[in-house]
Amino acid sequence: MWRARIEQATAAGYLSEFERRVLADYWVTDEEYAQSRAHIPECMEAAGFNSVIDNSRGTVATSAIPGFWDGVPQDEVEHEMTAALQACEDGFSEVELYYWDMRSNPQGWDFWEALTACAERLGLSEGVGMSTEELKVATLESEEFLAECRSDPWSLAQGREPVGGPDVGD
Repeated sequence: MWRARIEQATAAGYLSEFERRVLADYWVTDEEYAQSRAHIPECMEAAGFNSVIDNSRGTVATSAIPGFWDGVPQDEVEHEMTAALQACEDGFSEVELYYWDMRSNPQGWDFWEALTACAERLGLSEGVGMSTEELKVATLESEEFLAECRSDPWSLAQGREPVGGPDVGD
């Protein structure tokens, strides 16, 4: 799945040169991920903001540089901070997306493949041997169908605690 997704993104032409170079081998290393984010503090500082990157959690904490935004309404400062971060991440964000997706789903399963793998791992009889179309129909017909797996089948299929979130199979 990763190869197909990356080839599709490359063909669509929306990857930057940096993103194409990193994704050329169909994997994102820890070093490449860190490299994709290393420029953010300098970029944010040029826009009037401090930033601290935590690559282990994929977060960027930002704040206005004292004195830089004096007299500017807080909502405008927050808008400018969001815009600056988006601009600083432009051309690099696909690397982060693939990095985290590849670690949470190294097999590259789509939702339905992960749902089946989760059912098999948990020893559930429902869903086993069903086609993707049959799984789609069954999940639409019943909220109870494979309810144990639906919130995060990727983590559960790999024996990890689920991350949670919406039922993305609908």
